[in-house]
Amino acid sequence: MDRRTDRLEQQPASRSDAIDDFPNRVARGAEEAKQARTQPAKTFARARTGPAVVLVVDDDDFMREITTDVLIGLGYEVLQAANGDAALKELNNGGIIDILLSDLVMIGMNGRELAHRARVLHPLIPIVFISGCADLAAAAADQQQYQLIKKPFRPGDLRAHIEAALGQPATPAARPDIP
Repeated sequence: MDRRTDRLEQQPASRSDAIDDFPNRVARGAEEAKQARTQPAKTFARARTGPAVVLVVDDDDFMREITTDVLIGLGYEVLQAANGDAALKELNNGGIIDILLSDLVMIGMNGRELAHRARVLHPLIPIVFISGCADLAAAAADQQQYQLIKKPFRPGDLRAHIEAALGQPATPAARPDIP
């Protein structure tokens, strides 16, 4: 692994560092996504006529854009929402959304609450949480119902979690106790 790949796994020291390095990070992410795309993909559990549609929910604009760019590079179609309320509107608009990819810790409605509300609307929607929290112990119980990936992540790892979630049957009564 070279220094450039190592850098993908590190959080920028500050927001201004992240903004300054954004073009380089996107280019590196796109290259890694291209490499991941050449690997054979697992078959989705449901029959599809095209790529899976991923709804990306993150209140951090920078992370939402990077995640979107990586997913597009991997061949997914992507919708974006800046918060839980916007995500619920997308889920209610009648369009096809194959999977919900949500930050776990967000201002306002957090990812766990969004997952609960999303499952009320769409009981079988697969859900993957992403989080940059150092301590994910509180979310460990959710790993039985949801895929969980830690930020920063590699495109291939993101793809593996999404495909795993798409391939595993969701249960309508998943975590009804989530506040």
